Amino acid sequence: MKTIFNTFEELENYLINWESFNGGPIYDTVGMLLLLQACIKNLKSNCDIDTFEEMEDVLNPEETVYIKKLIDKISV
Repeated sequence: MKTIFNTFEELENYLINWESFNGGPIYDTVGMLLLLQACIKNLKSNCDIDTFEEMEDVLNPEETVYIKKLIDKISV
């Protein structure tokens, strides 16, 4: 199934509600982490984090805590 997104909001909503590529009842954690990895690769290629001043305004404090926990978990 090919999905076309016409706006950022459509893509964002799709990713917020995504559970798996097959639409099955089991959440695909590895699949979501691979999507996150793709986003990280994109940022690494296109964003200079040393000069991006708005970075601290993107995630709310709860999201920042969660991403730090994720980093701790995968950095074992």
